[in-house]
This record gives sequence, structure tokens and C-alpha cells, in this order.
Amino acid sequence: MKYGYIAGQRTNVFYPDLMHTLGLPSYELCILTPEQLADFFEERNFSGINVAYPYKDAVLPFLDEVDSSAAAVGAVNTVLNKNGILKGYNTNIDGFRAVFKKFGIQVTGRKVLIAGTGTMARAAAFMAKQLSAAEVIFISRHPNDGCVSYDEARCKHADAQVFINTTPVGTHPDISGRPINIADFPHLDGVVDTIFNPLRTNLILDAEAADIPACGGMRLFAAQAGTSASLLLGNRFTQERLRNSFRALCNLDSNIVLIGLPHSRRDEVAKVLSERLGRQVIDTTQMLEQKSGRNVDEILQSDGEACLYAMESEIIREIAGTTHAIIITGNGLTSCPENIRYLSMNGTLFFVDRTPDLLSQTNAASMSFAQKELYRLFESRIHGYLFCADEHIDGNGTPEEVAKNILEIFNREEPKKARKRR
Repeated sequence: MKYGYIAGQRTNVFYPDLMHTLGLPSYELCILTPEQLADFFEERNFSGINVAYPYKDAVLPFLDEVDSSAAAVGAVNTVLNKNGILKGYNTNIDGFRAVFKKFGIQVTGRKVLIAGTGTMARAAAFMAKQLSAAEVIFISRHPNDGCVSYDEARCKHADAQVFINTTPVGTHPDISGRPINIADFPHLDGVVDTIFNPLRTNLILDAEAADIPACGGMRLFAAQAGTSASLLLGNRFTQERLRNSFRALCNLDSNIVLIGLPHSRRDEVAKVLSERLGRQVIDTTQMLEQKSGRNVDEILQSDGEACLYAMESEIIREIAGTTHAIIITGNGLTSCPENIRYLSMNGTLFFVDRTPDLLSQTNAASMSFAQKELYRLFESRIHGYLFCADEHIDGNGTPEEVAKNILEIFNREEPKKARKRR
């Protein structure tokens, strides 16, 4: 193996694809048991590797040299083999520096709270201290001399201005959790979460809703990957490498969610996108009908609209952790704010806005609406769609034209803008 990624379990399986994009075509994923670790480093049969949990500190005894910053943190995630000499680095430190700068999160002179006490927490603390934070406080469920409890953080450190989560709270599949309640810390003006599945955790969505600059783990992951690739290749880190890294990661994982009125040809648009991107299409209405054994009309007639929308909400919760997909939602999306939140965690919501005059009724298996009913729906739902959508797409063209417009937005450098979702 020339370049690779060693881990204790099959995690971050997209990392090789990312590193291929960044100029390392021979990059491999290597799963090692703790018993295999010593032999792997004794053989030194690699030019450069990245190190994942749980080996970031376990590899230290096998290295000949450790970069001073990595030594201060007590963990490495990148190892270079230079003429048989192994040297370790910690690129997470540079990742934190990059996201602080990118999102305008000021650390100098600020009180910083860090949830967690592991290697990522130590990297975050090291970077915050380098940037002259006024105070850095660790929070843990098991407080000791080096950290405080969550209750103590709420009572004594509610004036904190920056919060960094390095715990797994909110990670897929248990995506409903959040490490803190944003409202308990009214002075926050910067939030960073190291979780990248989902792409936007409840913590990030809460911060965005409060107009607080917030950065999810994928941006952090991309930033450190750009630095790591530069080390492995012996190249200077560039902003273009960072942009390429983030763009590649977003395109690998983020869902495209199509919302809109009935008969707005979203299924045809989804088919075009699926063919161009090689992604599966998930239709929540089809899932609902398959699961219930009834079509939408039958459910409406027998159980009513509220029951239909509740069933759709259950489907949306089931697929909330899905990535790399194209999702078509049903008509009850705006009836439940939680639906929007779940879909936003791993996706960009595109409102395919097709005027009522052009809405077709060619699908006999779907709900049949008279033209006046379509106008009524348009008037009653347009504001809801505009509020929850991340992007407003002109849906009056052909499916190919609509898909092209979506891809142009989806492939751009910057992530979607934060939206307020109460």
C-alpha cells in the first residue's frame, strides 16, 4: 500500500474517493485489529497514511518523530514515511483553524466550550489556545478536574461565545439528539460540530435558526483532508485544494430533495438527475403506498388527510439518515416542521416551482385534482414551499432543463445558505 487510511472498523468509507479527487489515485482503506497494528508499522510498507479512531494515539509508540503540534495534542492522524523514518502530524488542528476563518468564528479573547475529551477535543482546544482564546473549558458526562458537567456549564458558563461539539451525540442513526440546548447559551456567536453524518445535525440546525455562524463536521473533515493530501503529496496546501475537498465531499454525500406541488414533474426530473449522477431515487409517496398496501387516494378517503401526513412523516424519519440519494417528497411536507428538519440534515431542498397552468394530470395512479384545486393548492402552499426550500427552481421547463439548473446549484463551491426553521 502506497497511501491509505487505517481504521479499527469500516468507517469513513468515502475517504478513499475523496483522496482520489485530491490527487491520490492509489489510496486504499485498510481495516486493522489492535493486534495487527505493531506488525503494520514494523513493516513500514507505505509512503503515507491517515489514521482513524481508535488509533490516533495508539500509533504514537511506533513513530520515530512527531510534529510539535501533534505532540502537544497527543494524537496523530497522518503519518509520512520518509526514507524509513515515520513522522506523525495532526491535520485536525489545521482543520479547526480553517473553519474558524471560513465561517468568521472569532476565538481570540472569547470563552470556548468544548463538549468531549477525546483527540478531536484536544485538537480543538490546542487551536483555540493558539488563537488566544480567553478561556477553554471541557464539558463531559463524567466530569473531573479537567472538565465540568453539562449542568455546571449551563449554570456557570452560559456566557460562553463559542461551542464545539466533539461527542457523537446526534450522529446517525440516533440523529434526534443534541449535546446542548442553544437557548441555554444566549451569548454564542459561533458553533462547530465535528459530526458529518448527518451533514447538518440538530445542533447546527438550531444554531442556524438562531442566526449563529455554524459549521458542520463535513467542512472540518474536508479542511483537514486537504492539508493531509498536501502532506502526503509533498505539495503546499492551497485554498483550491480545500474547495475541491469540500465540493467532493458534498457531492459524495448530500441528498437532492425535490419538493413541490402534485404533477410538477419531479419524478421526471429525478430520473434525469439519477441517470447523470448515478444515484438512487427515493419517492416517499411510493414508499408509503408500498408499506401500507394502499394508494394515496384510498388512504385519504378512508383515514383522512391527517393520517396520510402522519404516515408520510414516519417515512421521512426512516430515510433521514440516507445519503447520496435523490428524494421526492409527498404533499404533506410542510404540514410538519420536523419533516423539513429531518430532510435538511442530509439534503438540499429544491422547490420545483411549476405554475398551475402547466401542471399535468397524466398519472392516473396519483391523486386527481381539478385545475381549480391546483390553483387553490398553489395559493395555499406556495409560501410554505418558499420558506422551507433552500433553493427555488423554475420548474416550467423540460425535465432536462430543470435538472440542469439544479445541478448547476448543487455543484457550486459554497454550501446552501442557512435557513430559519422554527
